[in-house]
Amino acid sequence: MTALVSSLMLRLWGSELDMGYLVMLRDLGPLAYFEGLLTLYGNEADMWSNMCIAIEDLSAVSFQLVQAQGEASLAPTPRITGSRQALEVQLPVPEHSLPGKGISISFKITPVFFNIGINEKASFAETLGQTREQHRSNWDNYLRLSQYFGRYRKLGLGSDDAGESLQSLLGERLQERQDTPCGRGRLPADGRAAVHLLKERQGSHRHGGDPGAVSSPGPRVPAARQAPALRAQYDAK
Repeated sequence: MTALVSSLMLRLWGSELDMGYLVMLRDLGPLAYFEGLLTLYGNEADMWSNMCIAIEDLSAVSFQLVQAQGEASLAPTPRITGSRQALEVQLPVPEHSLPGKGISISFKITPVFFNIGINEKASFAETLGQTREQHRSNWDNYLRLSQYFGRYRKLGLGSDDAGESLQSLLGERLQERQDTPCGRGRLPADGRAAVHLLKERQGSHRHGGDPGAVSSPGPRVPAARQAPALRAQYDAK
Protein backbone atom coordinates (compact mmCIF):
# COMPACT_ATOMS: atom_id res chain seq x y z
CA MET A 1 0.00 0.00 0.00
CA THR A 2 2.82 2.43 0.86
CA ALA A 3 4.59 1.80 -2.44
CA LEU A 4 1.35 2.17 -4.40
CA VAL A 5 0.25 5.40 -2.72
CA SER A 6 3.75 6.87 -3.11
CA SER A 7 3.75 6.03 -6.83
CA LEU A 8 0.32 7.57 -7.35
CA MET A 9 1.31 10.75 -5.49
CA LEU A 10 4.47 11.00 -7.60
CA ARG A 11 2.40 10.74 -10.77
CA LEU A 12 -0.23 13.21 -9.57
CA TRP A 13 2.24 15.86 -8.42
CA GLY A 14 5.27 15.17 -10.61
CA SER A 15 3.69 15.67 -14.03
CA GLU A 16 0.83 17.49 -15.71
CA LEU A 17 -2.60 15.90 -15.32
CA ASP A 18 -4.25 16.17 -18.71
CA MET A 19 -7.86 15.31 -19.42
CA GLY A 20 -6.93 11.98 -21.03
CA TYR A 21 -5.26 10.77 -17.85
CA LEU A 22 -8.21 11.87 -15.71
CA VAL A 23 -10.60 10.04 -18.04
CA MET A 24 -8.45 6.93 -17.74
CA LEU A 25 -8.53 7.18 -13.93
CA ARG A 26 -12.29 7.66 -13.85
CA ASP A 27 -13.32 5.04 -16.42
CA LEU A 28 -10.61 2.41 -16.01
CA GLY A 29 -8.24 3.07 -13.12
CA PRO A 30 -4.44 2.78 -13.28
CA LEU A 31 -2.44 -0.41 -13.68
CA ALA A 32 -0.13 -1.34 -10.78
CA TYR A 33 2.68 -3.70 -11.83
CA PHE A 34 4.67 -5.71 -9.28
CA GLU A 35 7.51 -8.14 -9.96
CA GLY A 36 9.08 -10.63 -7.56
CA LEU A 37 12.23 -12.74 -7.66
CA LEU A 38 11.21 -15.17 -4.92
CA THR A 39 11.83 -18.92 -5.14
CA LEU A 40 9.11 -21.33 -4.07
CA TYR A 41 11.50 -23.36 -1.95
CA GLY A 42 11.93 -22.98 1.81
CA ASN A 43 10.88 -19.78 3.57
CA GLU A 44 10.50 -17.81 0.35
CA ALA A 45 7.44 -19.88 -0.56
CA ASP A 46 5.57 -18.28 2.35
CA MET A 47 6.87 -14.86 1.35
CA TRP A 48 5.49 -15.40 -2.15
CA SER A 49 2.08 -16.44 -0.79
CA ASN A 50 1.92 -13.36 1.43
CA MET A 51 2.88 -11.14 -1.50
CA CYS A 52 0.14 -12.63 -3.68
CA ILE A 53 -2.50 -11.99 -1.03
CA ALA A 54 -1.30 -8.47 -0.29
CA ILE A 55 -1.32 -7.46 -3.96
CA GLU A 56 -4.70 -9.10 -4.55
CA ASP A 57 -6.14 -7.07 -1.65
CA LEU A 58 -5.09 -3.85 -3.39
CA SER A 59 -7.81 -4.38 -6.00
CA ALA A 60 -10.45 -3.75 -3.30
CA VAL A 61 -9.01 -0.40 -2.21
CA SER A 62 -10.95 2.69 -3.31
CA PHE A 63 -9.05 5.86 -4.23
CA GLN A 64 -10.47 9.36 -4.42
CA LEU A 65 -8.85 12.50 -5.81
CA VAL A 66 -9.56 15.60 -3.74
CA GLN A 67 -8.42 19.16 -4.28
CA ALA A 68 -5.57 20.31 -2.06
CA GLN A 69 -6.24 23.84 -0.87
CA GLY A 70 -4.31 26.27 1.26
CA GLU A 71 -1.53 24.78 3.39
CA ALA A 72 -2.46 21.27 2.27
CA SER A 73 -1.05 22.07 -1.17
CA LEU A 74 2.37 22.80 0.36
CA ALA A 75 2.65 19.37 2.00
CA PRO A 76 0.06 17.08 0.37
CA THR A 77 -0.65 14.08 2.59
CA PRO A 78 -2.86 11.11 1.62
CA ARG A 79 -5.52 10.03 4.09
CA ILE A 80 -6.47 6.39 4.63
CA THR A 81 -9.76 5.38 6.25
CA GLY A 82 -11.79 2.20 6.68
CA SER A 83 -10.84 -1.40 7.43
CA ARG A 84 -8.75 -3.91 5.52
CA GLN A 85 -11.85 -5.17 3.73
CA ALA A 86 -12.99 -1.65 2.77
CA LEU A 87 -10.06 0.75 2.62
CA GLU A 88 -10.48 4.20 1.11
CA VAL A 89 -7.55 6.46 0.27
CA GLN A 90 -7.98 10.18 -0.38
CA LEU A 91 -5.24 11.53 -2.65
CA PRO A 92 -4.81 15.33 -2.69
CA VAL A 93 -4.10 16.83 -6.11
CA PRO A 94 -3.22 20.37 -7.22
CA GLU A 95 -6.27 22.63 -7.11
CA HIS A 96 -6.21 23.32 -10.85
CA SER A 97 -6.01 19.62 -11.83
CA LEU A 98 -9.66 18.67 -11.41
CA PRO A 99 -12.14 19.96 -13.99
CA GLY A 100 -14.26 21.97 -11.51
CA LYS A 101 -14.72 22.94 -7.88
CA GLY A 102 -16.31 20.32 -5.67
CA ILE A 103 -15.66 17.59 -8.24
CA SER A 104 -13.84 14.44 -7.15
CA ILE A 105 -12.73 11.39 -9.09
CA SER A 106 -12.93 7.90 -7.58
CA PHE A 107 -11.25 4.80 -8.97
CA LYS A 108 -9.74 1.42 -8.19
CA ILE A 109 -6.51 -0.05 -9.49
CA THR A 110 -5.78 -3.22 -11.43
CA PRO A 111 -2.80 -4.93 -9.73
CA VAL A 112 -0.70 -7.57 -11.52
CA PHE A 113 2.13 -9.58 -9.98
CA PHE A 114 4.70 -11.72 -11.81
CA ASN A 115 7.27 -13.82 -9.99
CA ILE A 116 10.20 -16.02 -10.96
CA GLY A 117 13.11 -17.48 -9.00
CA ILE A 118 16.58 -16.66 -10.29
CA ASN A 119 19.07 -18.62 -8.17
CA GLU A 120 19.94 -22.27 -7.57
CA LYS A 121 16.88 -22.68 -5.33
CA ALA A 122 14.70 -22.11 -8.37
CA SER A 123 16.06 -25.32 -9.93
CA PHE A 124 15.26 -27.25 -6.74
CA ALA A 125 11.73 -25.85 -6.65
CA GLU A 126 11.18 -26.70 -10.33
CA THR A 127 12.56 -30.21 -9.88
CA LEU A 128 10.44 -30.88 -6.81
CA GLY A 129 7.31 -29.70 -8.56
CA GLN A 130 6.81 -26.73 -6.24
CA THR A 131 6.36 -24.08 -8.94
CA ARG A 132 2.94 -25.08 -10.26
CA GLU A 133 1.20 -22.41 -8.19
CA GLN A 134 3.67 -19.81 -9.44
CA HIS A 135 3.02 -20.80 -13.06
CA ARG A 136 -0.72 -20.60 -12.51
CA SER A 137 -0.45 -17.24 -10.74
CA ASN A 138 1.76 -15.77 -13.47
CA TRP A 139 -0.64 -16.90 -16.15
CA ASP A 140 -3.70 -15.61 -14.28
CA ASN A 141 -2.03 -12.22 -13.88
CA TYR A 142 -1.17 -12.14 -17.57
CA LEU A 143 -4.82 -12.74 -18.40
CA ARG A 144 -5.78 -9.91 -16.05
CA LEU A 145 -3.24 -7.66 -17.78
CA SER A 146 -4.61 -8.65 -21.19
CA GLN A 147 -8.16 -7.82 -20.08
CA TYR A 148 -7.00 -4.44 -18.77
CA PHE A 149 -5.34 -3.71 -22.11
CA GLY A 150 -8.58 -4.55 -23.91
CA ARG A 151 -10.56 -2.14 -21.72
CA TYR A 152 -7.92 0.56 -22.15
CA ARG A 153 -7.99 0.09 -25.92
CA LYS A 154 -11.75 0.71 -25.95
CA LEU A 155 -11.25 4.12 -24.34
CA GLY A 156 -9.61 5.30 -27.56
CA LEU A 157 -7.05 7.51 -25.86
CA GLY A 158 -4.72 7.97 -28.83
CA SER A 159 -3.84 4.33 -29.52
CA ASP A 160 -3.00 3.69 -33.18
CA ASP A 161 -3.55 -0.06 -32.95
CA ALA A 162 -7.05 -0.12 -31.46
CA GLY A 163 -7.88 -3.31 -33.33
CA GLU A 164 -5.00 -5.41 -32.01
CA SER A 165 -4.92 -7.55 -28.90
CA LEU A 166 -2.14 -7.53 -26.34
CA GLN A 167 -1.05 -10.99 -27.45
CA SER A 168 -0.72 -9.94 -31.10
CA LEU A 169 1.25 -6.85 -30.11
CA LEU A 170 3.67 -8.92 -28.06
CA GLY A 171 4.21 -11.28 -30.96
CA GLU A 172 3.68 -14.91 -31.83
CA ARG A 173 6.50 -16.09 -29.55
CA LEU A 174 4.30 -15.58 -26.50
CA GLN A 175 1.64 -17.85 -27.98
CA GLU A 176 4.25 -20.52 -28.67
CA ARG A 177 5.37 -20.50 -25.02
CA GLN A 178 2.05 -20.33 -23.19
CA ASP A 179 1.50 -24.11 -23.44
CA THR A 180 4.79 -25.05 -21.75
CA PRO A 181 5.29 -25.01 -17.96
CA CYS A 182 8.69 -23.36 -18.34
CA GLY A 183 7.21 -20.69 -20.57
CA ARG A 184 4.43 -19.93 -18.11
CA GLY A 185 6.97 -19.73 -15.31
CA ARG A 186 8.90 -17.08 -17.23
CA LEU A 187 5.97 -14.76 -17.77
CA PRO A 188 7.57 -11.90 -15.76
CA ALA A 189 9.62 -10.98 -18.82
CA ASP A 190 6.52 -11.06 -21.00
CA GLY A 191 4.54 -9.17 -18.39
CA ARG A 192 7.21 -6.47 -18.19
CA ALA A 193 7.16 -6.10 -21.97
CA ALA A 194 3.38 -5.86 -21.94
CA VAL A 195 3.42 -3.17 -19.25
CA HIS A 196 6.04 -1.15 -21.14
CA LEU A 197 4.00 -1.51 -24.32
CA LEU A 198 0.90 -0.24 -22.54
CA LYS A 199 2.83 2.70 -21.08
CA GLU A 200 3.99 3.66 -24.55
CA ARG A 201 0.38 3.88 -25.69
CA GLN A 202 -0.50 5.95 -22.63
CA GLY A 203 2.33 8.32 -23.53
CA SER A 204 3.85 8.16 -20.03
CA HIS A 205 6.92 6.02 -20.74
CA ARG A 206 9.19 5.19 -23.67
CA HIS A 207 10.71 1.75 -23.80
CA GLY A 208 13.67 1.42 -26.12
CA GLY A 209 13.61 -2.37 -26.46
CA ASP A 210 11.41 -4.64 -28.51
CA PRO A 211 8.04 -5.13 -26.74
CA GLY A 212 7.77 -8.57 -28.30
CA ALA A 213 11.06 -9.82 -26.92
CA VAL A 214 10.85 -12.56 -24.32
CA SER A 215 13.50 -14.27 -22.26
CA SER A 216 14.84 -17.65 -23.27
CA PRO A 217 13.40 -20.65 -21.41
CA GLY A 218 16.80 -21.46 -19.90
CA PRO A 219 18.34 -24.86 -19.20
CA ARG A 220 16.14 -27.87 -18.53
CA VAL A 221 15.84 -28.81 -14.86
CA PRO A 222 17.12 -32.19 -13.63
CA ALA A 223 14.83 -35.19 -13.96
CA ALA A 224 12.23 -35.74 -11.23
CA ARG A 225 13.91 -38.95 -10.08
CA GLN A 226 16.88 -36.87 -8.91
CA ALA A 227 14.71 -34.80 -6.57
CA PRO A 228 15.43 -36.71 -3.30
CA ALA A 229 19.20 -36.54 -3.87
CA LEU A 230 19.06 -32.85 -4.76
CA ARG A 231 16.98 -32.05 -1.67
CA ALA A 232 19.39 -33.95 0.61
CA GLN A 233 22.39 -32.26 -1.03
CA TYR A 234 20.89 -28.80 -0.56
CA ASP A 235 19.74 -29.37 3.04
CA ALA A 236 23.20 -30.63 3.95
CA LYS A 237 24.78 -27.27 3.03
